[in-house]
Amino acid sequence: MVIDDLKFDDRGLLTVIAQDWRTGEVLMVAFANREAVQKTFETGRVHYYSRSRQSLWLKGESSGAFQLVKEIRTDCDRDALLIKIEQLGGGACHTGERSCFFEVMRAGESVFDVLERLEGVIEERRLSTGEKSYVKSLLEKGEDTQLKKVGEESMEFACAVKDRDSARVVAEAADVLFHMAVCMADKGIGLGLIKDELARRFGTGGHEEKAARS
Repeated sequence: MVIDDLKFDDRGLLTVIAQDWRTGEVLMVAFANREAVQKTFETGRVHYYSRSRQSLWLKGESSGAFQLVKEIRTDCDRDALLIKIEQLGGGACHTGERSCFFEVMRAGESVFDVLERLEGVIEERRLSTGEKSYVKSLLEKGEDTQLKKVGEESMEFACAVKDRDSARVVAEAADVLFHMAVCMADKGIGLGLIKDELARRFGTGGHEEKAARS
């Protein structure tokens, strides 16, 4: 597909959704004209079109919060783009928040909503330059330390299950998930891929799934 296949509206614009390539979190929604799309393809950095200023703008040009292109998709009508990005600098939002969608209108988070927020925190810690944190120390110490912690927390989870201590089971399970998330983030693997894998397995018998992986 080429840019000529896209369908711009009567103003010469189309909607652009910027999504974190690791976590799947939607970071912002803006608009692009043909020139902005062309610049995005050419430079690998997301460009938008400002309707208020009526001009092209490179995201991060003044703030340093550049958006590096990982993948570009179009919807079925070809009048909107989904750009999977690596967000640099602070957040995608001009308020300083990581995502423009930080205001909750209706409460209620799914498990994966919480995990997406966890990934966002891990990413912020990874990119931080001054402030010390447990997450950053794990990332700096590397794979062996991370895997050791995953193993330790998994054993503690198993012991809690054997002891039939429900509160401890929950706490240890959270520790396992947390350390797994850090380890996966260090490898550039998003937790959203786990959701995709689980969804893929629905309708597949357990024995069939095991056979397919062996």
